[in-house]
Amino acid sequence: MPFQESDVSEERLRFVVLASRGEKSISELCREFGVSRQCGYTWLKRYRAGGASEVLVERSRRPRKSPDRTSAVVTDEIKALRSRWPDWGAGKLLKEAWL
Repeated sequence: MPFQESDVSEERLRFVVLASRGEKSISELCREFGVSRQCGYTWLKRYRAGGASEVLVERSRRPRKSPDRTSAVVTDEIKALRSRWPDWGAGKLLKEAWL
C-alpha cells in the first residue's frame, strides 16, 4: 500500500470540516493533526468568518510593528560611513559614528 500524500491546505480544510461536524473535540483533533489548540481554534475561526478560502490562504508571519527598529537617521549614517570605508568592520564604524 503506497503512502498517502497530502497538502497542508488539504489538511487544514479537513481539520475544519471535522471540527465543524462536532464528532470529536477540538483537543482530540489537534492531537490527531499535530497542531496546538490555539492554531486549531484560529483555523476554525477563520473558516467560520470567511469559508474555506480563508483557511487555505497562507498568511504572512511578518510583524506589523517593530518597536526596536533602528531609526532611519542612524541607518543612513551607517550607510554613508560604509560607502566611505568599505573594509571597516562594525566596531570601527561604531567608534567613527559616535565621534
